[in-house]
Amino acid sequence: MDEVAAYLKGKIERAASDYKKAASRLTPADLARVERLAKRTKDPALANYFRSTMQPDQIASAVDDIFRHLEAGQIVEADIVFETLKANVALVESCLNRPIFQTGAKQRQYLDSARAKANAERKHEADRQHREWIAEAQSFWTRNSRRSVVDCADKVIKKLKISAKPKTVEDVIRNFHPKKVGGAG
Repeated sequence: MDEVAAYLKGKIERAASDYKKAASRLTPADLARVERLAKRTKDPALANYFRSTMQPDQIASAVDDIFRHLEAGQIVEADIVFETLKANVALVESCLNRPIFQTGAKQRQYLDSARAKANAERKHEADRQHREWIAEAQSFWTRNSRRSVVDCADKVIKKLKISAKPKTVEDVIRNFHPKKVGGAG
């Protein structure tokens, strides 16, 4: 066997082994997601395709077939079977809108929860600051109701000694500006 054939054989063996390992790690929840997908599908043949493609024993059988071809020196045939398996699994995963054979799931879940927590804390702190700004703006407008939002924002920034941009403060306090009644102005 020449070097190219040996390289391809090794590459297919590694990739097929990865699929076999991933298939053995399919959880009942993963299979339930595939079943829900199959039930939503109107075409019974397509529903059976989804179910059979993601069955661990079906994937293991395809991988065994790949290894038989490789042992017989049929690298092209093994590659065809592997690419078919890979394409079938990819199609089902694309219909699921989230891959089952995904790596880093725990890390992703941790980052999702950490992001949500950080965003909630940031929002809580911003709400607290905005309440301060609004209170100061309302206090300013009780004394000077004809002053503009821009002028009030500048006064709030100076009084509270904050480093926020004037536009940000204006956007926060704008809805609390006392409305002028009639033709007053």
